[in-house]
Parts: sequence; structure tokens; C-alpha cells
Amino acid sequence: MPGYRTIKTLVNDVEVFRPPLGEADAPLPVFQQLKDDKGHIFAYSWYLAREDHQVSEESRFIIYKKKGFTVGDTSRSNVMVLRETDRGAHSWATGEIHVLHDDIVPTSERIEFETNEPYLILEDLVTKFLTNVVKQVRDNERKRLAEGRLQKVSDFKLRFQTTNDIRERFDLLFESERLFRGIKADLKKTTMETEVKARLENAAKLLDKDISYMAKNLGAPLDDIDDSATSEPKRKTRRTKTKKVDEKDVEGQVGDIATEYSLDLRSRRLLAAVMKALHKTLNGKEKQINAFIENLRAALKSSMKDRQE
Repeated sequence: MPGYRTIKTLVNDVEVFRPPLGEADAPLPVFQQLKDDKGHIFAYSWYLAREDHQVSEESRFIIYKKKGFTVGDTSRSNVMVLRETDRGAHSWATGEIHVLHDDIVPTSERIEFETNEPYLILEDLVTKFLTNVVKQVRDNERKRLAEGRLQKVSDFKLRFQTTNDIRERFDLLFESERLFRGIKADLKKTTMETEVKARLENAAKLLDKDISYMAKNLGAPLDDIDDSATSEPKRKTRRTKTKKVDEKDVEGQVGDIATEYSLDLRSRRLLAAVMKALHKTLNGKEKQINAFIENLRAALKSSMKDRQE
């Protein structure tokens, strides 16, 4: 990185931080003193958690250091400090635990520390420290997933408006409903940044309207698509009584269409979901539902004919 200078940090003449190679563009590290209940410092630790991708293999994981030397390799250190934490999360993090307590000493092979009372206290402190690391990684994961969902929301309606293919429209509707359920599940999670949560709530409202729009126009030609499903309803000065279709009748029509055109199980389920959504969107209005079914039959008949040719 142009203009970047690697700076190492020392505490009591002991090196405690040096940015890993290849991680200069990473978020700022989090530093923490590991103290017991009496305020005695046992170690000085730091970590950083990536948001966009996993840490390179030579830099990932949290490792122990004593007087600047690694105790155990990354694999061994994980055995030592990750007994009760989320091991997989640490491929997204890197960091070091610099042991400062004089009575905590490595074994002669430097693959672990000698077991004594100070070391057992340090183990408890490290477990709490690693819990924070895992929490940060999982928070980043939720944020990354939410951002991915947000990027997909605006795409469905545009793709729907550019195709007359009934199966492609079915797929778009099915995919948008699955995304909608995913966003709703994300919103139930309490550990989410306020800004991301607000964006997801707005996305859910927009996607809900687009699903109604697609369900209403599923079999309509491009020139006859009705945009009213995504606009505010107009005030009516006069109420008219409209014939309605029972939802069970719609289920029967789905069965007739599925049998007539030999639809597979997935297509049957998609058709049933679409018809249910359409029935709800149109509030069971007989004329509109029957018109849609006629358009659907015509589109299926045309599609089957094209495939045979």
C-alpha cells in the first residue's frame, strides 16, 4: 500500500503488535489487557476480524507469545486456547496473546506452557477474550449476509418486467419469496447494527410490494402489466359488490392445470404458492382470478408447443 509504514508496538520493551503481512488493509486491531480479579496483568492481547474475506492462512488464528517467541504453532495454539470456543470463526480473525506474567513459562519444547496456578488463571482469561473475538466474527457474518440480501432486492422486479417466459417468472417469484423470508428471519435477530436493520426493514416493505406485483402480473403480457400493485390504492366513492372465489376452488384449479400439463412436483408447489398469493392479493375476486387462469393456460399451452417444436 503506497505510503504505508509497518509500525510495531512495544510494552515494557516486549513487542506486542506488528501488522501481519498482507493484512495492512484490514480493520484496526482491538487491544486488551488480560487481568485477574485483583487487577494483575497476565497478558496483553490484540486481534482483528475481517469483514470481507477470511484471513490468509499464514496469518489467521490467535497465537500465544512469550518474550516475542511463539509458543506452539497456530494449530497447537488453537488446541490450547480454543477448547470451548467456535473454532471455525477464527479463520476470519488474527491476533496474538503476549504473556507477561513471569511465572507462566513455556515447556522446553515451546509447544505449550507449564501447568501451574497462574497458567490456569490465564486460560480462563483467554477463554473470555476469545468469546469476544467469536462474537465480532459472527456479527460481521450477519452484517455480510444482510448486505448480500439487500443487493438482491431491487433486481427482481426489473428482471420480471423483461421476460414473458412463465417459468422464469415463477422462478423469480419463488426466489423473491425465499429472500423475503430470509430478511424477516434476519430482522428477528437482536445483534444487528441499527443502520443495517433499518435498511432491511425498508427492503422487506419494498420486496413485499414487488411480490404482490409479480403475483398479480404473472401471466400478463409485457404490454399489459398492471403497476397498481406497487402504488397506493385509489379512494373509491362507490362500493360495488364483487363475486369472490373460495380458496379451495383455486386449489382445485391448480390441480387441474398441473394434471393437464403434467407439471412436476416443484412446478406444482410453485403454482400452488403463486395461486395462493394471487387469491390473497386480489381478495378472491372471481373475474380477475379467472382471467389470470385463462392467461396462464394460454401461456402454458404456448410454452409446451414451443418445446415440442
